[in-house]
Amino acid sequence: MDKFTTELMTALTTQHDLKEFFRQKLEDAINLLLERELTVFLDYEKWDVEA
Repeated sequence: MDKFTTELMTALTTQHDLKEFFRQKLEDAINLLLERELTVFLDYEKWDVEA
């Protein structure tokens, strides 16, 4: 969470678009969730040799 807080504070101080900042963070979170869901569904890691 420290990285998120730091990036948020940087965005606030440099006056970046907060809608875009949160949209990007939400996109990253959803992509990570989908990757983890796929790993659990397939029962192996993405680059696992045994699969």
